Amino acid sequence: MSDNVFEEMAKRYDTKERVALANIISSEMKRELEGHGYHSLLDYGSGTGLVGLALSDMFDAVMLADASGEMVKVAEAKITNRELEHVKAVHLDLTRDDTEFRADVIIVSLVLLHIPNVRGVLESLYETLNPGGRLIIVDFDKNNAIDHPKVHNGFAHEEMRGLMMEAGFRTPAIGTFHHGEKIFMNEDASLFLASGVK
Repeated sequence: MSDNVFEEMAKRYDTKERVALANIISSEMKRELEGHGYHSLLDYGSGTGLVGLALSDMFDAVMLADASGEMVKVAEAKITNRELEHVKAVHLDLTRDDTEFRADVIIVSLVLLHIPNVRGVLESLYETLNPGGRLIIVDFDKNNAIDHPKVHNGFAHEEMRGLMMEAGFRTPAIGTFHHGEKIFMNEDASLFLASGVK
């Protein structure tokens, strides 16, 4: 999907359905991160911050980053309203730009399906992680009911594991954790969580 689609969607992005799905995703990520010793989090492709803000109390410093300036503005308003001094929102597109920012944990939630060159972005995320840092991806399992020219129809587990290893991640683990009705372009679908270490 082109950036301008997300620019137009930003102010009406937080629908009841998206909030419910974000709660499911952030709960699974919290379980994954339970008892961790990490300090900084980057939520790449954060949108309005639905997932990243739900994890913000687990980290000393949080960066919400999105390629859509309008999404960043909505996230900034939430940060201000909640007086979260350790959270920042930035405009960042790793398909085009590099960043000096480094993080202990990077989360990527329902983002890769919109990116044509998934391996290229995984390589950029690898560079952005601190040594020993962790990447956590949530996305849709491969779904043959979906056919759209600008969106991947999900990812097979072996395909995602292979892409993560090619980008340099060690011991990628992946598993399906949620099945939902009409959650992927109005089709029933399932979500996986994949995790790898730099």
